[in-house]
Amino acid sequence: MNIDIQDNNRKSDILEYRKIVDVLGVEKSPISLNEFQDLKYNDVEKYEKLVDKTFIQNKFNTGKWLDKVNPEKQARHIQSTAEKGNSYFFDDVDVEALYDKYKQTSKFRRTRKGRNEENYEIINLPDNLKIGKDAYTGEYINGFTIHYSKTGSHIIPTYHRKER
Repeated sequence: MNIDIQDNNRKSDILEYRKIVDVLGVEKSPISLNEFQDLKYNDVEKYEKLVDKTFIQNKFNTGKWLDKVNPEKQARHIQSTAEKGNSYFFDDVDVEALYDKYKQTSKFRRTRKGRNEENYEIINLPDNLKIGKDAYTGEYINGFTIHYSKTGSHIIPTYHRKER
């Protein structure tokens, strides 16, 4: 890491680090300011995930989003109750467990200009999981999008091409 950049941004980095610790708690935050700065300036992907995780947790903490699956919204994406044309999870899939396992683990969908779309977290799944079908391709899903909202979250199964 360029020491000059670290020193020049120390004040703003301290404020950002404190906010992350306040929102996520000590156990889910980088151990020290130095570790935080190392992440910020040397591992952009992990830094963006940390920023997104903090954003989500802050929304939960302030009550702007509800941290549970909304069964009514989720029913649209379960095989036995999905409308024609909707991607779905098979009926035996525990969607609540998927949500609990994968929430706050990835990055938000971004616009072409790199702006956060605010409530859509994109999750990639291992290719060997066969837990649902994509409506557009007919393929088994290889990911899903978590949609966060005030009335609860729901996850939308999807198939997307992965870069190799």
